[in-house]
Amino acid sequence: MTLAIAYPSTWAGVAAGLVVGAIGLVAGVLFLRSLARRGVPWWGSLAGPLLSIGPAVGLIVAAAVEEGSLGPVLPWSEDPPWPALVAWSLVIFFGVTSVVGLVRAFLLSHVVTEEIGIRIPKLLLDAGRVVLWMAMVFVVVGGIWHQTQWFTGLFTASALGGVALVFAAQETLKNFFAGVSIVSEGMFAIGDWIWVGEDEGEVVEISRRTVKIRTRTSDLLVLPNVMVTSGKVRNQSRPTTVHAEYLQVQAADDAPPTHVREVLRHAVLEVPKVLREPAPVLRIKQYLDSAIEYQVKIYLSDAAAIPDIRSDCYIQIWYHFRREGIAIPHPIRELHRPRRRGEIGLAGDAILARLRSVPFFSGIPDDLLALLARSAVMEEYGAGESVVRAGEPGDTCYVVDSGRLSVLVSDGREERAVAGLEAGALFGEMSLLTGEPRSATVRVVDDARLVTIAAPAVRSALARSPELTQALAEAATLRKEGLTSARAALDAHAKERVREGAKNLGALIRRFFRLTDEPPPQ
Repeated sequence: MTLAIAYPSTWAGVAAGLVVGAIGLVAGVLFLRSLARRGVPWWGSLAGPLLSIGPAVGLIVAAAVEEGSLGPVLPWSEDPPWPALVAWSLVIFFGVTSVVGLVRAFLLSHVVTEEIGIRIPKLLLDAGRVVLWMAMVFVVVGGIWHQTQWFTGLFTASALGGVALVFAAQETLKNFFAGVSIVSEGMFAIGDWIWVGEDEGEVVEISRRTVKIRTRTSDLLVLPNVMVTSGKVRNQSRPTTVHAEYLQVQAADDAPPTHVREVLRHAVLEVPKVLREPAPVLRIKQYLDSAIEYQVKIYLSDAAAIPDIRSDCYIQIWYHFRREGIAIPHPIRELHRPRRRGEIGLAGDAILARLRSVPFFSGIPDDLLALLARSAVMEEYGAGESVVRAGEPGDTCYVVDSGRLSVLVSDGREERAVAGLEAGALFGEMSLLTGEPRSATVRVVDDARLVTIAAPAVRSALARSPELTQALAEAATLRKEGLTSARAALDAHAKERVREGAKNLGALIRRFFRLTDEPPPQ
């Protein structure tokens, strides 16, 4: 085919083409503005075809009017006029590139990157778009214009342009190939948490020239690819997302190290983002003047949350140390008496008053209740901490003195709250009295202060006052039946049911506490 440019002999085709092209161009602009105002994320991918489709149709109309029919202007006709060739070139070139643009926008969308978890570096998408443009030039020249003899000139121009580009954009090319190296070698990927020198953050983009990192302060750090590949990079997300962190904790040197390590282990495992597998590792790091320094190695999978996780660990350590009576040494020298486990200075009569406010203890004589109160302790728990866990053994019960807690049950996949506990609420009494595993998890919502009654205190009280067994059994039975507040209004049938249940429960209590010498209740 020999390209021959012929001009129209009449102005009818020109006029028709101009009108149609102008209408199509205006319609495309208005449609683009509508998409942009509605915030459609992929509207930019349609800019090329929407702005070119009107002029392309105008050229086809002009050629069809000039030729007198539509047949000669179709792309597969023997010798279409040049306006038709230009029109079909625009349609094919921008149509294909717009489809690729839509695919690119989809691959970079929230659905793919966040919900599906596939993150393709923009460097690869940019390189693919350049290759597509070059391929489309040859497709249009060879397939639409049928000018294969132009290929030699195109190759020559590409080679000369490439040489000129190498000299004119050396730094850009260095960064481009450095970016290719980053992607091909798998140094890091979008979403990884990395250190580059003294800077750290999450990789949000790998482009043909730069790597963009979002720092902990939500600032955008832009680094040339060459700087990244030529420096020291530490990837905290590879080879796996599991990452270890170290905590340094000091405890008084009079606290047994094995006990301190066990308390530290329980404390850090209260933080949800600390992994249970691999398990925390605890070591004595060094002896100081009046303290022992411990090193706690924890594992986590969210590198971006490291400061928050460390803070939560230290918060839990404070509460656990306070309940266990483990002092955290300070440089200031002070005289103080050792505090018994859990003691925070609350008078015994206040604990007794709190126990009296609980319906569960309302049927227990004052002298026996005072016996329990003398052995009870007051303990503090921090928000987010689990006081008891479902399925675990327990030998304590708790009365809420202040704060709020939540009762949680699990179906094996997720936990859901079924009740809330506030001041005066009691929980854990069945595990205390019978040794049954905990039936639910109780977690602190707001910082809480709890009166803790442990099995040794109950055993001591039962040994001194055997009649307490039946009183506790009756109170637990009434509570289980939901009749505590209506004790006096029970009918004969209900009283018999409670009496039988209390008898059976009393036997369990005596068996659990090994009170074999106690005569059965009358």
